[in-house]
Amino acid sequence: MIARGMGRETRFGACLLQGALLLNSALALFYVVLWIGLARQGAFWKADFTAYYTAGSIVRDGQSARLYDLGVQQRYQQQILAGRTFADGVLLFVNPPHAAILFTPLAALPLSTAFFVWTGAQALLLAWLVRRLLRLGAEWTSRERWLLVATVLAFPPLLFTFQLGALSLFVLVCVFETYVSLKRADEVSAGLWLALATLKPQAMLLPILILPAARRWIAAASFALAFAAAVIVSSALLGWRVWLDFRRLIGVVSQLFDAYGIVPAEMYNLKGTLTLLLGNEQRSLINGLSAGALMVAAGAVLVVWLRAARPDDSRFELRVSLTVLLGTLFSLHLYPHDALLLVAPAVLCYSYLRERSPSWRAYVAWLATCPLWFALSESFVGEALRIRIPVIAMVAMTVWTARTLYRRYPSTSP
Repeated sequence: MIARGMGRETRFGACLLQGALLLNSALALFYVVLWIGLARQGAFWKADFTAYYTAGSIVRDGQSARLYDLGVQQRYQQQILAGRTFADGVLLFVNPPHAAILFTPLAALPLSTAFFVWTGAQALLLAWLVRRLLRLGAEWTSRERWLLVATVLAFPPLLFTFQLGALSLFVLVCVFETYVSLKRADEVSAGLWLALATLKPQAMLLPILILPAARRWIAAASFALAFAAAVIVSSALLGWRVWLDFRRLIGVVSQLFDAYGIVPAEMYNLKGTLTLLLGNEQRSLINGLSAGALMVAAGAVLVVWLRAARPDDSRFELRVSLTVLLGTLFSLHLYPHDALLLVAPAVLCYSYLRERSPSWRAYVAWLATCPLWFALSESFVGEALRIRIPVIAMVAMTVWTARTLYRRYPSTSP
């Protein structure tokens, strides 16, 4: 029977993991110091939050009918930044209309004040996430739990999320809460959490397929009703045409390369890798291959969930993990901070492996070093290596998870 947790680890393994714990704790502390330094420099205006604040300001002033007008966004943003500007004059707001409503109250504050208020909300979300992770690892050893928390805090996408005021942490919390709700057969809550995650829809395209593919009809209905409510409320407040404008802008943005803040070569996905390999000149080919791969990945998700309709499915964690991994790897829009979603499949896959497979030791050792590799990744992108280290890590996680899902392990139930 496989030993549970770290109770029977070798002395070398214990030293290795202790070293990883210390390293990740030091990285996390360094990120706090770095963030404080950036705050003192007033560097946070160059952030996703500025685009959210711009959208909130447009809605606040009753100009919601022109929310997705590029010229209006540019004019508002230049007024907000008072002489400072992004390349091409504007960082586009490309989230759905209900996201603009969320940030409208913050637009009543000065930009810097609003950013720090949003940072406070992010800190509460982080506390929620840590609490959820500790609950998921309630039966783990104390060293495992400490290493888990330190690794998450040291994961560079978390720093990027706090630097940019991005929605990635919010979406990650939604993914974990959706998983927990489905695991408990609380399908109404699962649908609601998944609907909340549509504030960043590109991250949820494949996870949404879990509900119909696993025949969770109540959860699917809950999601549909919640999303419909968001559409109705936003249409009532902003006008129904705003959704048509949003769809039109998404079509335009998908064709952009190195313009208005859309830089595919910086993305941690297939599209970013293809851009590094082929160059911006092949944008039509890159977009076609990326869209085709996303459709294939969607088909793979349907197959993964085809025979998994019960909450007590013994491989439920692996199915969720593989779905999130495919959704990130083949997303059409995934920047470094969005890679924070990888925390979910990493934790869930490890939770499965530690109960059933001796490979859990290699898995946790590898995961514990990922923060360092991600932090150093930009040094390895250049003419010689046309793929980012995080993308390699994502592919490795996907293969490992898929192999584990379709491999038989002896039961370790007491």
